[in-house]
Amino acid sequence: MSEVLERHGWMLDAPLEQLMARAAQLRDQGQHGNLVTFSPKVFLPLTRLCRDTCGYCTFAQPPRPGRRAYMTLDEVLQVARLGASLGCSEALLTLGDKPEERWPEAAAELAELGYGSTLEYVEAAARAVLAETGLLPHVNAGVMGERELRALKQVSASQGLMLESTSRALLQPGGPHEGCPDKDPDARLATIEAAGRAAVPYTSGILVGIGDTRADRLHALACLHALHDKYGHIQELIIQNFRAKPGTRMAAAPEPDLRELQWAAPPNLTPLTEAATEAAAAGEGAGASSGGSGGQDAELASLQSSWRGLLDAGINDWGGISPLTRDFVNPERPWPHLAPLAAATAATGKLLLPRLPVYPLYLGLLGGAARRMPPGTAQQRGPGQAQGGRPQGDDAAEHAGGGGVGSAGAAGARAAGGAGGRGGAGAMEWLDFTGGRGSVGAAVLRAADSSGFLRASAWVAGRPEPAQEEQEQEDRCLEAPTAEAGAGVAEALPSGRGGGGGGPGRDTAGREACHSPPSAPAPSAPAPSAPAPVSVSAAAPGAASRRSAPLPRPREGRAWRVAVGPDGALEGVEGPRDPSPRVVRLLEGVLREGRPLQPPDTELLLCSRGADHAAVCAAADALRAAACGDTVSYVVNRNINYTNVCTYKCSFCAFSKGKAAEQLRGPAYVVPLEEISRRAAEAWERGATEVCMQGGIHPDFTGDSYLRILEAAKQGAPRIHVHAFSPLEVAHGAATMGLSHEA
Repeated sequence: MSEVLERHGWMLDAPLEQLMARAAQLRDQGQHGNLVTFSPKVFLPLTRLCRDTCGYCTFAQPPRPGRRAYMTLDEVLQVARLGASLGCSEALLTLGDKPEERWPEAAAELAELGYGSTLEYVEAAARAVLAETGLLPHVNAGVMGERELRALKQVSASQGLMLESTSRALLQPGGPHEGCPDKDPDARLATIEAAGRAAVPYTSGILVGIGDTRADRLHALACLHALHDKYGHIQELIIQNFRAKPGTRMAAAPEPDLRELQWAAPPNLTPLTEAATEAAAAGEGAGASSGGSGGQDAELASLQSSWRGLLDAGINDWGGISPLTRDFVNPERPWPHLAPLAAATAATGKLLLPRLPVYPLYLGLLGGAARRMPPGTAQQRGPGQAQGGRPQGDDAAEHAGGGGVGSAGAAGARAAGGAGGRGGAGAMEWLDFTGGRGSVGAAVLRAADSSGFLRASAWVAGRPEPAQEEQEQEDRCLEAPTAEAGAGVAEALPSGRGGGGGGPGRDTAGREACHSPPSAPAPSAPAPSAPAPVSVSAAAPGAASRRSAPLPRPREGRAWRVAVGPDGALEGVEGPRDPSPRVVRLLEGVLREGRPLQPPDTELLLCSRGADHAAVCAAADALRAAACGDTVSYVVNRNINYTNVCTYKCSFCAFSKGKAAEQLRGPAYVVPLEEISRRAAEAWERGATEVCMQGGIHPDFTGDSYLRILEAAKQGAPRIHVHAFSPLEVAHGAATMGLSHEA
């Protein structure tokens, strides 16, 4: 503690406004810029039994006669599917710590379900959610070892555990953590460090107002900072405010005020808060109707004021918010409707945007978060990997992990700017790709846009539009064998599906698909993966018949859906009216001064959203008008595809060599040079002024091959313009000639 106070003690006496200004400045200079994010989620309380007895917790409940201890996998999937239909991307699996070690009922039910521990059941539930719904699991399963963390990493996008506090006084008799072995700071720090060794994108944070002091909070944040410096795995810090709840030992304890939360967002260790959970029913009602009572309006205005105060303190994320499930940690405080939250965010010049449970920095898309290794250990690195990057974590209070109000801290945002390397190296380090397309790593990348946030659409290059997909499916049905051809085979196989190869079982499965409408994922929901089927428990174990937790019942007319629009912004809510100052400066420099854009500037404009996107489009239109007036031109050309042989296997490409039976594909070919000349001459004779030449990356082609292709076109039509070669072809040809592609 003394070392921490010696280094950070100045914050205890510094003016709050100074700390807030510095934190906000670092936030604005970081990766998120003017974006403030949240994670659209479903809350899955897998079990509310717990071996701990925290003095402030209403989540943990004792066993009740006739009520199951755990949600069944059927119930988990039912809620997850509803969430996916509403645009959620996260499935938050939250539960009490090791309930089977305290409650015989939990141990007995686990045994009947066929699992040896709660953590085994968590793994099964996460695997089912991932495989069956496409939602990305975020796991808050309490204190555990590295082996369990690695097992859960295979089925989750991120994990979390609140440190809460390092004050051992809280464990003493009468303290909030009396009788709570899992709240020992050493045990929690050991789990958080084990997550670092396992390279798990992790969420942690502190709980403010449970008897801790500001010095205690500094010490806890410093401990997290040290672990993050060592491993780089804490993607988000949460500052969770204590709420006094009836029926708990701390029902009469004072609650921390807003300034305590603002203070806990210091400029070198930034947090989250629970403010987003404080949208009372009045806030939700105001979002669903045109008006409300004066009292409701006043309460909503007060909430929005406190939200703006937290944004002024430097937070850049509101944590997890659900359009479907209740907050089981703070049931008296419903999630906020997105409309008032977006309005409060826009009032500070920020754009509210949905994200995934794992932050973009861990996908290798924003500079790449390279895993940090403890001193004295070796790190094996792949091509393009670079050391650096200091991310931040994801959660929202221990049980709300990923669900309270969040902020990827200023420390992470500041350090992320210096991270090296781009591409997928970061994702390969932080996510598990075991199982290929069916892996959680692949699911995360499918759900992410080019900036690492939630995709605006489930469509990807190579996947037909819905109408085209329906037509292609109809065509396949016409080509399929008659129903009698596979009679009897479907009955012998689970779900009527064939085994392997081209046997009748596979045809039967194909025919079944033809007789049902194509199911396209919701526009903003991640595309479901297709791994092996997951067994799901249909019956309740033992004599218990009632659910462990109530299932959500969406209210007609009150539900809202998360969707990102074509401009990259959240649909149906308010955003900043004016573009950000940096975008304005860049556009004015181009339009008024003809100043060339640097690569980072171009990237910023290409990734613009909301008002920034509108400003970029308007500037592009103005530039077009200045350069071309109202004339829109086109070119008469001919495509010459000189080869469809390619060493790459891009999933979106319908051109390169593939199976002859597939649509838009044919046998491999290389067009002779004489034929290229003939086609160019024929194009010129018919009035074309250009030939466009493109092909696959043929393994036998060299730079000389491409030069001879150009010569052949010019021999056929000397005056024709040749538009040729992709960056891949240029790079391939240059490499074979020992040249740099810049040469």
